[in-house]
Amino acid sequence: NLHRVARPRMYNDWDTVDDFRLNIDKNYSGIKRLRSALRANPATRRALANRGISINDVVAADVYSNGSIRVYLF
Repeated sequence: NLHRVARPRMYNDWDTVDDFRLNIDKNYSGIKRLRSALRANPATRRALANRGISINDVVAADVYSNGSIRVYLF
């Protein structure tokens, strides 16, 4: 079960786009493994594609016990 939810975010001095990019750079090897796992799962790959979500935009995910996932995009 995949739901796409957009939430506005309040930025402060610490939450800049550059800060997010720096965290992505620091964690890039883990992000690559996550993207590979998403590509390897046909159901997840199809669900993301049906919602217009590129796997290359995914930088994190939460997996829930009921089998649903929440992906975070950048």
